[in-house]
Amino acid sequence: MNNTDRYRSIFWPVLLIGFGIIWLMVNLGLLPGWSWAGLWRLWPLFLIAIGLDLLIARRSAIVGAVVALVTLALIVALIFAGGLLGYSSNRVEVITEQFSEPLGQAESAAIELDLSVGPTTIYALDNEDLLFDAQVTHIGELDFTVTGEELKTIVLDEQQVSVNEGWFDFIDQDNLEWDIGITPLIPIDLKILGGVGETELDLSKLLLEAVVVDVGVGDLTLSLPGSDDLYEVRIDGGVGETNVEIERGANLTLTIDGAVGDVTVDVPSNAEVRVDASIGVGNIRLPSGFERLSGSDEGFVGDSGIWETSGYGNADLQITISFEGGVGDFSVR
Repeated sequence: MNNTDRYRSIFWPVLLIGFGIIWLMVNLGLLPGWSWAGLWRLWPLFLIAIGLDLLIARRSAIVGAVVALVTLALIVALIFAGGLLGYSSNRVEVITEQFSEPLGQAESAAIELDLSVGPTTIYALDNEDLLFDAQVTHIGELDFTVTGEELKTIVLDEQQVSVNEGWFDFIDQDNLEWDIGITPLIPIDLKILGGVGETELDLSKLLLEAVVVDVGVGDLTLSLPGSDDLYEVRIDGGVGETNVEIERGANLTLTIDGAVGDVTVDVPSNAEVRVDASIGVGNIRLPSGFERLSGSDEGFVGDSGIWETSGYGNADLQITISFEGGVGDFSVR
């Protein structure tokens, strides 16, 4: 029978009490700012401390207390020296900025938007003096450039946020938002690189020459204008549902590369439409009035074909839809 005295380690009680004191001092502004993300980067230190507790601290209450105190001292030291040692994890600063460009002498414009995190809304401006007006609530830094006079090129994108700038800190993404207005008075070539969040593009009042939307993660709602002039729209799918609504009188070519998520295209009644579609996993659904010209119904996997309305070939205004899908249903309504 082993009569050796055993001590219950007080390593964890001391560590928790000390950590609570440190956190309180941070909240009171007595210590530099810290975060759970920054603390997680110190996980090797906690492994060492736990190992010492298992190896020696449980043989002596005093040794357990010493190990906990030394661990806490190292945490405090790294909080102060974190900026120099690369362990600092600054809290993310959420910024709201306004970016505007007057219409001036512009006769057309090419606009490129590289979205990041947060919902995005794009619409037609009421202010006839402005070509572009954006209010963006974001993290990191935005780069806004404008070149040209008669043909203006506008680029708005967010620079990459590094880990040391706190990308993995807990932030309320609901506070992040891209609110963008574009003039309806001149032809626009629009390119949008998707981020993370819902995207609502009401382009129904714009004069479009071409539109490219590279969907990121989140649902996309896109409204397209009716126009006698032919224009092209391309959607490269991401993850989420895509809903496209086409106004009456449209003359356009719509190309959709689906990824993951259902895709629905609403066409005007009595529009003349051609659909060339293939799908990986999912169903292709078209309304009555479409004649199937090729392909066969393979069911849920591998369905493909070409369909047309009866007057498509002789129509002055045509809607041509090409769809290549991944996973999810494709519907024309």
